[in-house]
Amino acid sequence: MFKAAPDYSEIDYFEEKLKEAGYETRYVNVIEFEYCNLDVLEGNLKKAEEFAGLIFTSPRGVKAVSRIPHVSDLMVKWQKLTVFSVGEETRRTVMHELALEAQGCEAGNSNSLADIILQKKYVKPFLFPCGNLKHDTLPRKLNDGRVNIIPVTVYETKTHHLLEQTLQDIVVHTCSFPQIVIYFSPSGVRSTLPILLKLGVPLHLLKLIAIGPTTEKSLLEYKLEVSSVAKKPTPEYLLEAVNRCCDIKN
Repeated sequence: MFKAAPDYSEIDYFEEKLKEAGYETRYVNVIEFEYCNLDVLEGNLKKAEEFAGLIFTSPRGVKAVSRIPHVSDLMVKWQKLTVFSVGEETRRTVMHELALEAQGCEAGNSNSLADIILQKKYVKPFLFPCGNLKHDTLPRKLNDGRVNIIPVTVYETKTHHLLEQTLQDIVVHTCSFPQIVIYFSPSGVRSTLPILLKLGVPLHLLKLIAIGPTTEKSLLEYKLEVSSVAKKPTPEYLLEAVNRCCDIKN
């Protein structure tokens, strides 16, 4: 499983779901984050009256907000506004870190979330704490629908400093590379594939699973066959994708 470390708990719900179903898993932390522009974020958070609400497309954006001094006091005003999030994991992080109720978690990606947001009209813009690798899908679609957002880049994504050593250890100390590889983000794809190719891992023999269509697209850009894609980024749908890949029903 190639993904970032869990954000607020020792428990990885995706890993737990797969283990419950009898799968043996190996978790590899592929990326790490560096927070930035928190002063800009803080300045915007202090002006809640100027916004319609918040949009989060990743748990890291939530974590950036939680790092602001006296954030619980600032969130009092934001509790009266609308908060949107992509996926169940981000929704849980919003609740745990900020004590805010987020809508739209049923959306499996930014494109679907934009459709949910556009069901209503908003006069004021949304504040959008995001990463440096954000895609333009959400801002472009909302802008076309005349919903304004104020994006603030609050974290930068980098390849984990121990990734190459970790992958080398897996190749050297196991009889064969794991048969199934699960990717959770495009950045995970970009971080790992050059290293795997360098180590001589036979990628064409592996069953590759993507957490969603954006990650699938990144794998296809490397001319790789994707065996299965989760319909939504949840543990339940991931298990369904793995079972489908292995021809296991229920």
